[in-house]
Amino acid sequence: MDRRVRGVVQPRQGGGQPAVHLGATPHDLDTGEVRGSTIEEQTRLSIQTLEKILTAAGSGLSDLLQVQVFLNDIGADYDGFDATYKQMIPGPFPPRATVGAELPGYRIEMIATAYVSGDES
Repeated sequence: MDRRVRGVVQPRQGGGQPAVHLGATPHDLDTGEVRGSTIEEQTRLSIQTLEKILTAAGSGLSDLLQVQVFLNDIGADYDGFDATYKQMIPGPFPPRATVGAELPGYRIEMIATAYVSGDES
């Protein structure tokens, strides 16, 4: 797994399939620099990072259980984020919370939980 790509895999309480807990920002995984200037670009990059972590854990975007999204300017960026999210995340969409937050130099941060099913879709 890439040194900048991190997730934690742990069994669900009560047994069953394990889950991966992960986070993503629009930082380049090799350089650590923020990439993209628009919310659409930064959302795409963040979701691609989520997908990379999930794939490394033996999971995929279709295994998402929930997503938490933090937007630096929720009023200006929500529509662009939402449209990009709906293009990239397969339905049915997992529960999602989207809130405004002061982020240090980027527009979006995402936290997600997913089943580890071995399905890399």
